[in-house]
Amino acid sequence: MTASAMKIFLTMVVMLDMANAGPEKVEEAECRIRTLADAISHFAEQNDADPMRLIAIAYHESRFMYDHPDGWAESSAGACGPYQQIPRYAHPREEPIDCAGLQEPWEATRRVVAKLENMTHRFGPVEDSICHYSAGNVCTERGQRYAERHHTYYARAQRIHNRIEQEEVISPQQQIYQDMPGNRCQCLR
Repeated sequence: MTASAMKIFLTMVVMLDMANAGPEKVEEAECRIRTLADAISHFAEQNDADPMRLIAIAYHESRFMYDHPDGWAESSAGACGPYQQIPRYAHPREEPIDCAGLQEPWEATRRVVAKLENMTHRFGPVEDSICHYSAGNVCTERGQRYAERHHTYYARAQRIHNRIEQEEVISPQQQIYQDMPGNRCQCLR
């Protein structure tokens, strides 16, 4: 895990800690969260994307699925994976994908980055167009509420990450993972 990915992982752990996720739940999901952090770090750097934006979407959509023992969930609307993407809308210029593909953090992150780039091209800066992530082509009232919540999670992720960058310890779970020598799980890519 790179230093950048580790800071992203710690940001995610602190966000869950602040949401009162129990340490045992975070420990059960550690490998999934680490894999998602690696993917976010990789694609954010590769595509000049904002990793805090990706964290905010994954937190908003699935809380990094820390409390789902079988991995990433599928919603009643058919949305899948950490970013809760609907397969047929998971970046339409890409090859088709099913729910199983969107549950894989690397593929899901690659596609959500492409979707954000497409939204920015179509609707303007991500800050202004994030309502389209939830609402589609028309920014509905529901989409605007989604955008407001997203901005709250984005600002929280930024604040936490900035404090981690300053080597502040914010939560007990952060301290546990920060002091841990290496990765305790075999995360697959």
